[in-house]
Amino acid sequence: MKYQPPCTITPAIVNLVAEIGETIGRYTVLAEQNLTPRLRRENRIRTIQASLAIENNTLTLEQVTAVIEGKRVLGHPREIQEVRNAFATYEAMEDWDASVEEDYYRVLAVADSQADATPFVEFMLGALRDAVREAVLNDQVADQVAALIRAIGSGELGSNDLMQALGLSHRPTFRNNYLNPAKEDQWIERTQPDSPRSPTQRYRLTGKGHRWLQHHADE
Repeated sequence: MKYQPPCTITPAIVNLVAEIGETIGRYTVLAEQNLTPRLRRENRIRTIQASLAIENNTLTLEQVTAVIEGKRVLGHPREIQEVRNAFATYEAMEDWDASVEEDYYRVLAVADSQADATPFVEFMLGALRDAVREAVLNDQVADQVAALIRAIGSGELGSNDLMQALGLSHRPTFRNNYLNPAKEDQWIERTQPDSPRSPTQRYRLTGKGHRWLQHHADE
């Protein structure tokens, strides 16, 4: 008898998987080689803490980090063990190969069986998509684009004002290294999108740009 997983492949699931794949692909091409082991570990710890919090684990990010580092933590033994189990699972996942049938079923065995797991799958895919996007958001900003984001801040500035704020006098350098990359990656947007050549054109941060600026406010 053919096994039918307790999950329905909905359009939302298909779209989320596509978005995750696209984001991971872009991230891998652009910067995976530059991602340090320390940053990988920090991202993994954040993911573990967020995932366990969904299951009502009350340990903070600092406590989860301490548990993984083998330090003593004041907390419920069950929650501490959940952290250890989750970290061990993530470590083992690097050796899993979904193309090998045995490993495939080992991965499936980790998931809980429910009467209908569709809502849970959609929720977790959404969380995974957001986590992947956040990783790209935090890591993939060139120094020039970061300087431009900070120069704009919460305001709206024209090209001349931005060049002055950045200490630039060569317009092609400004456009090629600062303005165009920031626009292409949707860190900034025009205040007059329908009139790109308007002499009163200014630029402001997108929601993505504002989130990056808030995240790096203390730097």
